[in-house]
Amino acid sequence: MKTGYGPISSSIYVIALGCIILLMGGCAAISPRMSPMPAQEISIKPQSGESIVIFIRPSLYGGAVQATAFDITDGDNKFIGIVSAQTKVVYKTKPGRRMFMIIGESADFLEANLGPQKTYYVLVRPRMGWWKARFSLSPIRKADQAGKEFQDWLTKCQFMANTDASYQWARENEESITQKKEKYLPVWNSKSAEARMEATLLEEDGI
Repeated sequence: MKTGYGPISSSIYVIALGCIILLMGGCAAISPRMSPMPAQEISIKPQSGESIVIFIRPSLYGGAVQATAFDITDGDNKFIGIVSAQTKVVYKTKPGRRMFMIIGESADFLEANLGPQKTYYVLVRPRMGWWKARFSLSPIRKADQAGKEFQDWLTKCQFMANTDASYQWARENEESITQKKEKYLPVWNSKSAEARMEATLLEEDGI
């Protein structure tokens, strides 16, 4: 079978593909810009007038690439945190309609309708990109939270907290973050109502 690649271009293609595979399946690295959250500070019980969303990334796939989460509800890129492989990040916010964004090589989005004094879980899913991992966000339904797989995720994923370094990274990369949002948000908005509903966190998903 002819591939259309000459000897040199074929070699370059194989090398590039090999690098991508190594990157996607490489060893997981927790971002040095984040810090383990002290046990006494871990609180997933929301206060009055508050909702909590926990972003959890159990997969080691694409572990060498960091995912960064944002709340873009009001048009700004409100930084939530860096979600490394096998970590979870807590975000406290107000109840109501929210729009979240996750960034890797591209950007993906998730809508949410948060109830007061409820805790929600969002799965950060890595997938193959051109040069590094891309990420998607999926709501974890209340019915799935009693399953063994989800309980295993909670056990193996450690809570991480932001540091001055993580907030600095977000400030320094604001232009790139905005560019990805502007490029990929129209793609999200063009999805069917059914597809968007599948990627929407419902009020009843909270516990």
